[in-house]
Amino acid sequence: MGAGHTPSDVVVYLPEEQLLFAADLVTGDFHPYLPDGNPESWISILAEMSDWSIKWIVPGDVGLKNMIRSTSNYISDVLAAADQLDKNTNTASKDFNVEIPETYRFWWLEQFYYDNVKFAFTRRAGK
Repeated sequence: MGAGHTPSDVVVYLPEEQLLFAADLVTGDFHPYLPDGNPESWISILAEMSDWSIKWIVPGDVGLKNMIRSTSNYISDVLAAADQLDKNTNTASKDFNVEIPETYRFWWLEQFYYDNVKFAFTRRAGK
């Protein structure tokens, strides 16, 4: 699939069974860790997978097809939060006091949200 969650993401798709083994490319109700991957590429990979005929997904946790959309939305929201920080500051020492959006407030591993926004901000700012 390419570099999304990590530089070497692999999935197994069984079209006749409508089954996708997606590993950590697809998450459910927890904050995925973005700094080891490429968020923009990850969104593209998820968009490609969402076009497949899928009944079941086996990610890091068992889930349903709507997990592709929620993971993609999460990454897009993190990138948007980083863009908003970028508009408000030009310093790499920015205190990343951002609020977790309501949609993700009760997801597991909440610290990853802050790490992800900081990673996206630093990466986009080239700092």
